Amino acid sequence: MLKSNLNLSSALRLYKSRQSSLSHSFQTRSLKTIGKTGGQLVILGTGWAGFKVLGNINTEKYDVIVVSPRNYFAFTPLLASTAVGTLEFRAISEPVRAYQNNITYYQAWCDKIDFENKTLTCTTALPQKQDSFTISFDKLVISTGAYANTFGIPGVAENAFFLREVEHARRIRNRIIECMFCFSESQDCGW
Repeated sequence: MLKSNLNLSSALRLYKSRQSSLSHSFQTRSLKTIGKTGGQLVILGTGWAGFKVLGNINTEKYDVIVVSPRNYFAFTPLLASTAVGTLEFRAISEPVRAYQNNITYYQAWCDKIDFENKTLTCTTALPQKQDSFTISFDKLVISTGAYANTFGIPGVAENAFFLREVEHARRIRNRIIECMFCFSESQDCGW
């Protein structure tokens, strides 16, 4: 406790001298987390697990931050339907910001997790701006998903069509349209 006869400069000196003894989780909390008993919760990824946590989290208790290079959730079981034209791409996508209020979203890649200091090092996923920044956390949910495995087979990564993202479905759809055009025009399509 501060004595009532201390002035502001004395109080600041006292604070700075005691700052090193404070716990790390208290030091890294932002002003937004004051009054939020759960602290700062960071969710990495906007796939199935990340979106489930985001939908069920109490934003009154946690300051929620979402970090993902993709600003939407894709309902992956319907990707094949979008590739063949049965559904539009927007029908299987849910924007992250529209799904839950009172969250902070960063369109970025997480490059490094420092569990000891409870910080993330991230790089923005925007092509025109590649800035690095750090985010502190009290709790971390890692739901980044996985990449398709080619099992080391030569040529698979270059020639196969994977179906894990909306962009993959777009490539397949464009390829189907290209093939239909080539066959209808009896052109040499270079195969």
